[in-house]
Amino acid sequence: ALGHEVLIKSIDFYRPDTLVRALSEVTEETKFVVIVGTDTPEVSREIDKLSKRDVKVLTVISDVPMSKRAAYIGQDNFGTGRLAGSLMSKMVRRTDCPVAVITGHLQFRHLLDRQSGFLQILGTERPDLTLVQTLPYGRDQERGKSIVADLFKKHPDLGGLYIAGGGQPAVIDAIAELKSADLIVIGHELNAHTRRALTEGVYTIVLSQDVQWLADSCVKFLSGKPIQYNCMRDPAIILKENLY
Repeated sequence: ALGHEVLIKSIDFYRPDTLVRALSEVTEETKFVVIVGTDTPEVSREIDKLSKRDVKVLTVISDVPMSKRAAYIGQDNFGTGRLAGSLMSKMVRRTDCPVAVITGHLQFRHLLDRQSGFLQILGTERPDLTLVQTLPYGRDQERGKSIVADLFKKHPDLGGLYIAGGGQPAVIDAIAELKSADLIVIGHELNAHTRRALTEGVYTIVLSQDVQWLADSCVKFLSGKPIQYNCMRDPAIILKENLY
């Protein structure tokens, strides 16, 4: 249907050098590249080199905005973070309590933007709350579990927890074991792990992307059809009550 061959290459996105290498190895015959971007100068330079060769690079989910990529498809992640902050500010009933932000990685632009938006709106709407940030847990299950355990140990009165970058099974299990009954937990992306967290009452809300729309938009791009420079869609707000 696309009229040309599509090659799917898996890389380790927690190591930006693997994305740099993959971009540097793009062949002369390639016309389009679709990536989940890591926002580093090295990745940006490789995208710019491809652009000079008239190879159109599409960033999906996580953008590399300072590069010469052709377009971005995904959420307005700063706006999504603001949405999470607004929801948190309205749902945390306690006053003068800590609210924490945890994430998997800091080299993904979408995670940084979500955190920034969250901190901006929560600090404005609920100045009584104390904002706590933690170190990223990467993909290390035990590290994630340890960070959560340390967070609850230091802040036993935690009123809210925003997980800006998805959720790992060990992180979810640690929260389930330690959370209070009225803790508000907001996470991202509906998958098997976050679905279980919603069903079991560990998560309060999941903000999820429309993956079908993402896929359709990528196909449109690969077909050579014009798309917006920043093609964005708001996330779905999913609770246990409207879980599908």
